[in-house]
Amino acid sequence: MAEDLFGFEDNLEDLWRKAESSSSEFLIPFSGEGQAFPSQTAWEALSLVRKKSRREAEELSELLSSRYKALEESRQREAVLRGEIQNLKSELAGQEATVLNGGLEAEGKIEAALKSLEEEKKTHAIEKEKLKSLLSQTRERLSEQQKILERQEQMWQKKEEEYLQSLREMQALTGRVQQESSVLSRDLEKSSQSLKEAKTALEKTLAELLEERHRLIEAEKDKAGALKKVADLEKHLEELSKIWEQERAEWKELWDRERSAWQNQRAELSSWEENLRKERENWHSDLEKKEAEHLRFTEAMNQSVRESAEATAKLSSFMKKVSEKTEKVNPALRTLKRKGFWFSILALAVASVGGYQVWNYLNRFHFHALSVQPVSLSNPTGLAFDGNILWASDWDGNLKSFSPQKPDVITRIAKVLATKPYHPSSLAFAKGNLWSLDAAQARLIEHSSSDPGVVSASYPTPGPAPTALAFDGKSLWSYDAVNGLLYQHGSDPSQIQSYSLGNGFAVTAMSWVQGRLWAFDSKGRELLVFKLQGGQMKLEARYPAHQTILGIVPFAKRRVLILAGPNAEHPTPILIQYRY
Repeated sequence: MAEDLFGFEDNLEDLWRKAESSSSEFLIPFSGEGQAFPSQTAWEALSLVRKKSRREAEELSELLSSRYKALEESRQREAVLRGEIQNLKSELAGQEATVLNGGLEAEGKIEAALKSLEEEKKTHAIEKEKLKSLLSQTRERLSEQQKILERQEQMWQKKEEEYLQSLREMQALTGRVQQESSVLSRDLEKSSQSLKEAKTALEKTLAELLEERHRLIEAEKDKAGALKKVADLEKHLEELSKIWEQERAEWKELWDRERSAWQNQRAELSSWEENLRKERENWHSDLEKKEAEHLRFTEAMNQSVRESAEATAKLSSFMKKVSEKTEKVNPALRTLKRKGFWFSILALAVASVGGYQVWNYLNRFHFHALSVQPVSLSNPTGLAFDGNILWASDWDGNLKSFSPQKPDVITRIAKVLATKPYHPSSLAFAKGNLWSLDAAQARLIEHSSSDPGVVSASYPTPGPAPTALAFDGKSLWSYDAVNGLLYQHGSDPSQIQSYSLGNGFAVTAMSWVQGRLWAFDSKGRELLVFKLQGGQMKLEARYPAHQTILGIVPFAKRRVLILAGPNAEHPTPILIQYRY
């Protein structure tokens, strides 16, 4: 395009030199009325060429300005993409702890950024093709203008020859036009003045064209620099893409290793839970047999006690009558009195044995089921009561509330917003808030009173495997299955005091009832009752458990609610209300 402009300017220079080299006689008009000067036609042609050249220069200027705007937009988009890539790299460098949870999201952002970059590249390529098309169209227009100018030059040369022929004819007629020379002189002065003005205008036009040519050269240089920068940017983006792919592969490999390890642990935990469930079922069947034997023995003992009491009463009445009549009978009856003494001693022994049985009966709890209702829970692990509403924990990390009268209707579900994984093993309501034990990370968690899904505080448990939690009205108590110890937490839950319950117990649920600690031993399938005395936990009584107890809460006077797990008799968890 620049070469076409240079050729066009050279043609204009040639035309101007030819116009200057023409003699003043060149401006003499044809004889006759209505005929114009040949010079006027030439200047009109030059004026038309000048207008067309200006129009083409304006179009070229608009084309260059649009190209500059496109390049500036490409630079701005490049800067935005660089900023996004830099932000993503800084986030990746500063958030290594959360990459496992947010890796997929960061990957999506990077992919979106890369897609956006690819779209920008495509857009830039399309704009580049449009610019090339506009440049080619401009070149074609200039070539057409060049051809038009060449045809006009040929016409001008032909007309010049005609003008020279006419000049020779006019020179032959100079004698006849001597009288008109004065008039022609004035016309010549006017024509000279017009020629000077046209020359000045043409010089200005040529100066503008030269300036435009310099601008075009500078634009070509800027274009070359911009193309070089674009190439450098593409190379830099390719390097960044390679680095990102490498980092992505490393993170993917790390994620695969962590996921494989977690799946193995999950499979082991599932196997352990299955074995534990089978052991619980076996223990339950054994305890049912023992309970049946114990009940038969108790019934036999009760029958013996009743018979002994009746016999003792009859014997006492008989001995009293005998003693009243002793003085009135013969000595043989006195001998019988001595024998009655030994009978009295025997009756007293029998009464003592029966009294102990009665005392033992009166000092033990006797459980009577008042109601049994199903509970809408999938895998419950604990139970807590705030005085109005029951709260139960599921192994999947959700806390569910329901009414004691309608346990099959869940009124609220709170999803605990704690650091995963979270698997509650027990619940307790203490100090106006709900508390839970997290078996996954060995934590004691305090939940918000308004929204139990929000964690207010978290404390590490003393042992690695917390299984049971209870509140005595002043302090929280927790049990650890690995250590086999009972822990009393102070006002600050991190301040603890430990107590031993004895060897061989596996407590999974407990609660304080009337100053005694009721604990369910899942290993022996028994309900144990402990009393804190002299700084030690003393076992007062033990009762066979017919159910797998998951939670115990005091409900009313001499009443408790027990959350029992599924078994062969009932495939779903149940809520049992006992009177004791």
